[in-house]
Amino acid sequence: MKKLFTLLLLCTSLPALAYEYKYGESVAFTGKLQTMRGGWMAIVLDKPITVVPKPGDDDGIDTPETGVRTMQLAMSSPENFRQYQRFKGRMARVQCETLYHSHTAHHQTPVLCTVARISAPDRP
Repeated sequence: MKKLFTLLLLCTSLPALAYEYKYGESVAFTGKLQTMRGGWMAIVLDKPITVVPKPGDDDGIDTPETGVRTMQLAMSSPENFRQYQRFKGRMARVQCETLYHSHTAHHQTPVLCTVARISAPDRP
């Protein structure tokens, strides 16, 4: 019984162990790049994260999200697409210009990353 209680306690506290970031921040993540069903591009993170609004952000769009493991990648430059193709299916480091919450039917994950650069996991 004691082991079961400990296991349940551990499972319910895992989201609390997630790293916390704020919407609008420039941040880098390491994870595996994947093309998901439907053709959208994503990074599957090494560790879950929590994303919260910046203080004073009262518009209601940027709602807190916990346990985020997969983020859709929003890319607009041809160079970003080339970098993605180079690392697709492999580990990579994605520099996000900003994090933002989904707000259209085209957004497939609760939190999205506007890509600034994709590189090898051990490079800045």
